Amino acid sequence: MGLFKPAWASMNLSRALKAIEKVAARHPTSISTDNKLKAIVKEAPLTEVRIKALGKITDEHDLADLAGWSPHENIAQAAFDMITDQDVLCEIVLWHGKENQSVAEQAWDKLNKESLVDIASGKKTHLHSFDFSLCDKAMARITDKAVIAAIYANTCDESVRLSALSRLAAGLPSEIHSCLWTLFVHRSCNHDVDSIVSGRARRREVAMRLREFAKTSPEQLEHLNDIIKREVEKKPSESESYYSGPKFNEDGASYSVKLYGVGMKWPY
Repeated sequence: MGLFKPAWASMNLSRALKAIEKVAARHPTSISTDNKLKAIVKEAPLTEVRIKALGKITDEHDLADLAGWSPHENIAQAAFDMITDQDVLCEIVLWHGKENQSVAEQAWDKLNKESLVDIASGKKTHLHSFDFSLCDKAMARITDKAVIAAIYANTCDESVRLSALSRLAAGLPSEIHSCLWTLFVHRSCNHDVDSIVSGRARRREVAMRLREFAKTSPEQLEHLNDIIKREVEKKPSESESYYSGPKFNEDGASYSVKLYGVGMKWPY
C-alpha cells in the first residue's frame, strides 16, 4: 500500500493538471465529483493543481468549507471570492463567525440588503441557534431607516424590535424619543386582556402625537410613517395576542434590559 498515488498528486505539473480535467469531466456537477475536487484542493502537493481543482468546484457550500478550512491563505481567499450565493454567505456569517472571524467579516461585506434584513429580523438566525448579536450587527449595517421601521413593525421578536427602535430614535428630539419608547413598552409588556386593550389605546394616543410632530418635521419622521399609521388606525381589541416578557420601568432610559442573554440599555 502507498506505492501508487493518483495522477493529481504527481509532482509532474502537466500530468497532475490533466488528471484534474479528467476528474471534472466525468460528472461536472455531481456531488461525488465536487467531493473529489475538494479532497484534491486539500491534499494536492502543487499549488497550481489545488487552484485548478478549486476552479472546477460548482457547489458553493464546498467553497465555503474551503474558505474557512484551508491553511493556505491564497486557496482560502480564492474559494471565498468565488462565492456569490447569498444563502451561502448568510451561512458563513451565522456559522463561521466563531471559527473564522476574518472569513465571516468578509461575508458580511458581501451581503445584500435583503440578506441583512433577513438576519436583522431573526428570519435567518432562528433557523440556527438564536444569536441576537448577529441580528443587532445586521441591523447596524442597514442604513435605510424606512427598512428598519418595517422590521420594527413586522417582527414579533422583542429583542429585534428594541434594536430597531434604538436606531430609529437615534438623532431625534427627546420628546419623539420618549414617544417611541412608550410605543415599545406598551406593545411589549401586556400580560392580560385589560392591559392589552389599554396598551393599544396608549400606543394610538402616542402615535397621534407623533403624527403631529411629523407635520412640522416631515424629513425627520418620514421613515416612521408606516408605524404611526398602523398605530393610529388600530382600535383597542381583546383579540390581540400578548407577550409575556420582561417588565420595564416607566423611565426606560435608566433600566437595563436582559433579552436572549444580551444586556442592553435604552438608549444605546
